[in-house]
Amino acid sequence: MPTLIDHPDAKAKEEWLRFICEPMSEQGNHVAVISGYAEYSSVLQGSPDEDNEDVEYLLWIDCGPRWRDVNDVSPTAFIAGYLHWSSDEADNTGMDIRGCTWEFPDTPSRQIRLIVDATVRGGDDARLRRVGYHATIRGWLMPNQDFQEIV
Repeated sequence: MPTLIDHPDAKAKEEWLRFICEPMSEQGNHVAVISGYAEYSSVLQGSPDEDNEDVEYLLWIDCGPRWRDVNDVSPTAFIAGYLHWSSDEADNTGMDIRGCTWEFPDTPSRQIRLIVDATVRGGDDARLRRVGYHATIRGWLMPNQDFQEIV
């Protein structure tokens, strides 16, 4: 069973691109493209008992501008940084992003949530430190936004 990490320790400043397109049968005419990095201090690590065991994590990353409604998202995530304090002691170190999906939860921030499925192997000294993400979102933005990053 994966461990749920419901927010990163920190996030680097996101980059956003916004444009308006012709609506296609009620899909919304706002499109936003976002990219960023979620940083984790020490919570994403391998098993303390076995170097060859994958430890599974589900990472929630709320990101992007505020939306009234979202029609579709094309998300991706990737490993952007890791470390291993005693790599000569672990023969099978490995990190993997197995998938990235999205949801639009009913939260006060009105942001999309990326759900990243990750694994870490190589003992408890193996750490996944940074996950990068990128998404294209189509829907209806909340009105009166200055399109600045939400903090």
